[in-house]
Amino acid sequence: MKLTQIAVDNPVFATMMMVALLVMGLFSYRQLGIDQFPNVDFPIVVVTTNYPGASPEAVEVWAMKFFESPGCPPSFRRTWPSSWGHVRVLLEA
Repeated sequence: MKLTQIAVDNPVFATMMMVALLVMGLFSYRQLGIDQFPNVDFPIVVVTTNYPGASPEAVEVWAMKFFESPGCPPSFRRTWPSSWGHVRVLLEA
């Protein structure tokens, strides 16, 4: 209640405080270090292999066997669209 009473009794003081807060905010915003194109590393690994003559099922079995081994962390999301003799494995964290 005391703050509202000061603002009502002294409207010029309240206006000057708001202007000062606005000027400090604008000054701080201009000094804020924001990079327009930040350096971001996306947690994605793409592995592409070619097996000439292999069926999509054989390539998928190979990919499942290799990327579901104990060396590959289970927290990764795995997708592998396969076609004749070609597989692309996407590992996302």
